[in-house]
Amino acid sequence: MQELLLGGNLYLQVLKERMQSSLSLTKRLLIKQFNSKSGTIITKADVEKAVKRSGGIDHAMETFISTGNVVSQTGLGLMQLRGLTIMAENINRLRYMSHFRSVHRGSFFVEMRSTESRKLLPDSWGFLCPVHTPDGSPCGLLNHLAKKCFVVTKPPSPWILKNLPDLLIGLGMFPLGYDSYPNVPLIDVMLDGKVIGFIQEDQAKSIEKQLRMLKIEGLKVPKMTEIVLVERKPRGLYPGLYLFTSIARMMRPVFNIAAQAVEMIGTFEQVFLEVCVSASEAYKGITTHQEISKTDFMSNLACLIPLPDYNQSPRNMYQCQ
Repeated sequence: MQELLLGGNLYLQVLKERMQSSLSLTKRLLIKQFNSKSGTIITKADVEKAVKRSGGIDHAMETFISTGNVVSQTGLGLMQLRGLTIMAENINRLRYMSHFRSVHRGSFFVEMRSTESRKLLPDSWGFLCPVHTPDGSPCGLLNHLAKKCFVVTKPPSPWILKNLPDLLIGLGMFPLGYDSYPNVPLIDVMLDGKVIGFIQEDQAKSIEKQLRMLKIEGLKVPKMTEIVLVERKPRGLYPGLYLFTSIARMMRPVFNIAAQAVEMIGTFEQVFLEVCVSASEAYKGITTHQEISKTDFMSNLACLIPLPDYNQSPRNMYQCQ
């Protein structure tokens, strides 16, 4: 599963740390004043004075927005603390628009001599555009979202999320702490990184299909849920049924052939699905999904290129880069 660091999430991280730092300094100033004179009563004026001396948060946030630099004691778990904001260039409306669809891997990878981080891997199909990337040093590092791809920004309903384990039990899942597990091969069921139970390996495919139908309805399973069934294979990934409902994930719409309806899928989920571009490429009993449009893998700007097959200077990214 791939996640993006959204601007709002980063802003909130910086704001929380700055508020905590300001409140801690205010507390230390008041304690120091109280201990300096026995019997001192802290008044409202003393609190206001301590708050002013602590520096506040407005200047720190203005500096962060204007310079893109973060002054942090913890590092906020980031790989870089500089260059986190950019100035939107209004050269034309399309250039201005593309800023809000851009994804950067980080300045750490710019200095790497290896091209491994610049490759566009198959799991990015339909999520990151292979055409819309600049020349030079940011090539392959500064990408843009495909036209139908969007990022999950709202968490699912707490009520639906709370009832999801019970729904899985009704479909055949054995919860943790079950009295007697059957003596058959079992695989894990994980919800947002937590193991919530086990299912029989021979029933995993059936449970996945039922979950997918409920997901399309969106009543008992959130429509933005990522359902990933990793089957047991020699030298394969760890088998299990993985469900993701968190925010900051990239999702895109495809046509579910069995349900004859549009379904939202994620990056990790797509790797284990059989998606065809057109109906003529579909294999009966194998192909599960179909692209809604043949140009869904490109960005909004890339879709405006006239006669792209005859472009004299194509700027495309390939895995063999």
